[in-house]
Amino acid sequence: MKTLDLTIKLNQTKFITGESLPVEVTLENAGGSPVEVPDPGVGSDLQYVVRSRTAPGPAYYLSWAQAVAERYLERFPSRKFPCKMLAPGSKESYKDDLATFQVSAIGPGEYAVSAAYEKPSGRVESVGAAITIAPPHIMRMVTLAGSGEKGIAVVFAHSPDAKHATIYQVENAAGRPGDGAAYPRKEGIGIAELRGLAVAIDLADNEGRRWLAWDEGAKLAAAVGQERYLSHLVAPVAHGLHGASLSPVGWQLTNDDALFVALGGTAGGHAALVTASFSLSSPGTVKTIPVGGPANPDGWAAQYHVVGSDAQIHLVTAAHAGHTVKVTRQTLALGTGKAGTPTTLIEHAGPLVGMAMAPVDGGNDTDRVDVLFGPDPGTGYMSLLRLPLAGGATRANWDFFAPKNTGGKRPTAWAIPRLPLVPPMVATHVGDKIYVRRVGGEWSVVVDGVPHVEHLSIEAFGEGNVIAVWSDPAFGIRYHVIP
Repeated sequence: MKTLDLTIKLNQTKFITGESLPVEVTLENAGGSPVEVPDPGVGSDLQYVVRSRTAPGPAYYLSWAQAVAERYLERFPSRKFPCKMLAPGSKESYKDDLATFQVSAIGPGEYAVSAAYEKPSGRVESVGAAITIAPPHIMRMVTLAGSGEKGIAVVFAHSPDAKHATIYQVENAAGRPGDGAAYPRKEGIGIAELRGLAVAIDLADNEGRRWLAWDEGAKLAAAVGQERYLSHLVAPVAHGLHGASLSPVGWQLTNDDALFVALGGTAGGHAALVTASFSLSSPGTVKTIPVGGPANPDGWAAQYHVVGSDAQIHLVTAAHAGHTVKVTRQTLALGTGKAGTPTTLIEHAGPLVGMAMAPVDGGNDTDRVDVLFGPDPGTGYMSLLRLPLAGGATRANWDFFAPKNTGGKRPTAWAIPRLPLVPPMVATHVGDKIYVRRVGGEWSVVVDGVPHVEHLSIEAFGEGNVIAVWSDPAFGIRYHVIP
């Protein structure tokens, strides 16, 4: 005799790969006697099945126990939830986010999601609810490796239609790249207005809270997210710059405060760096600091530095002058709002391909910037240089050719890590492969069978913990550990 009915409810039916997938399950006692069910005030051991609606197709079995088994290599994890007696005709509801049970994201497809409960007398399962998972259309993406053993943060803008974008935030678990759900933070931004994204590196050990920012129609906006919750959405502030470029990395100074910077031109035509300070307790504020050099260089990077009680920004810009690229460093005092005298670090044959610098000067040889040039029109060489921020002799000058490809394909993307690894590393995508090469070594294929790679980045926590991150238009965000 049937004693328990399960129904599953979803507030939406269309998702992107890896997106938060909240469900609500209702257990109803359809019999004439009380039935033991999990206490919803504590938790549940409900199971979920995500079955493909195309034949043949995969099926995914999701639950707390299954996730623990995969994440921590426990064969038979168990967690006994307190139960309660459900009277005849009564109901209890349970809420779960299936994305938190996915150690690896379920790929695009048409699926039916059902809930199941193992009661003493046997298993009962709900009717499946139809959903569609599609790859995101990622127009912008920034990634960041946290300090120590923290995971990789990803902030990206997905365009669900031709006019609007939604900003998502992903926090991957430490040591498990790809094990993190994508949560929407801001919807309905005009694509033409979205000019930059940024994510803040945590300087305050804030236990999961993360600041992010974006340039929306000549205004900087910011938000704070933690897991599925949008803790705070800050009102945008005008930055007053023409052709502004938002640094992809900001700084989370305390639990409640963050700093982001943008470079551009003032109304008078001069270059300036704008610092935008955001707080949970007050409106955002901006400060304009005039700087030397062009307002729109070929590339630039910023590093946060503290001397005693004074905070500074090391600003490194690279701008072409004729057939060469001039790399310059300036130090900006945040307290006084003044910039020091520019120091030329090097002039080198262009073009500029990439620039990477640790976002925080924390010692351990982070007082340097890596700059990638090439290919040289005469020799075909690529050149990776490691320059000390104080100026002086170049610490590394490495010339090399791009990897050979039998199909005659050329590199479509290059990436160098922000953390200055020893020896330095460079990655590129050619044909359907991602290659990595370290100074003193040869090219090696680290990922094969990837014909389309967008927004390639290399995130490093240390010499033995390096991750490639990119967007696959046919799937979504992908991660790969580089040996």
